Amino acid sequence: MADPAADDASDPAPQAAADDVIAGSLADRLKDLADDTRTAIEAELAWQGARASFVGGRAGGIAGWAALAVLCGFIALLSLAFGAILALVPHVGAVLATLIVVAALLLVAAVAGLVARSRVRRVRAVAFPAKPKAVP
Repeated sequence: MADPAADDASDPAPQAAADDVIAGSLADRLKDLADDTRTAIEAELAWQGARASFVGGRAGGIAGWAALAVLCGFIALLSLAFGAILALVPHVGAVLATLIVVAALLLVAAVAGLVARSRVRRVRAVAFPAKPKAVP
């Protein structure tokens, strides 16, 4: 008598059908994944476009207020320098008071410039490291 288990093993049709179902299912899943990815990318692009439009619409007002703040700060510093000169005039005279205030402002500018230069160098060293020299 023939063994039924041996007949099932020799018949490749059920195994091939199962492989087709798995392969079809995998192909369908990959298509769904590609569609979902495309939809997510389109949604992200639309969101970023809306954000950029919102920010762009507000940039003019922000720049105007920032310019006003810088202008007022500059005028305040000029007023401070002028007030310092006026305060020093009775003690050292007009010319010497002016020279003292100018020297103090130049000292502050030099220190600020040195700090800015060191920070630029630090950023440049980290962001753009020097390439090693080739050995001859």
